[in-house]
Amino acid sequence: MTNKLILMLSTILGLTGCVSQKKPLSLDYIAGNETFHLSKPCIEQALSARETGDQLSVNSNNVFIKVKKGLNCNDKFKLFLEKNLGKEMFIYFDGKPVIKTRIVSTFSPEKGFYQAVESNKLSDEILKNLN
Repeated sequence: MTNKLILMLSTILGLTGCVSQKKPLSLDYIAGNETFHLSKPCIEQALSARETGDQLSVNSNNVFIKVKKGLNCNDKFKLFLEKNLGKEMFIYFDGKPVIKTRIVSTFSPEKGFYQAVESNKLSDEILKNLN
């Protein structure tokens, strides 16, 4: 009886460990063989380009993103950009392609940056989930 109980508990624990957990939605930056996941806990601010008042981007689908300062957010993102300078970068949101680009310079994500997005619908989806 004890052996059956142990076997049953082991099976249940083993199966629960196999259940995949839903990961938080993120902007996934892929360059070289590295990926950086920019998710809601690391975002200080996300605005549509129209909300920023920047006249150059009012009619675009861009999203303005300000990354939180700290080792796990801003510092890791900056390091990712520095290590992949000059490489092609693919950006995805929830598995959907956002844009393909090349990292031509580094910047300070904590000061904010405009993320180009292919469509207004995807831009709205990003803002809805990352705010």
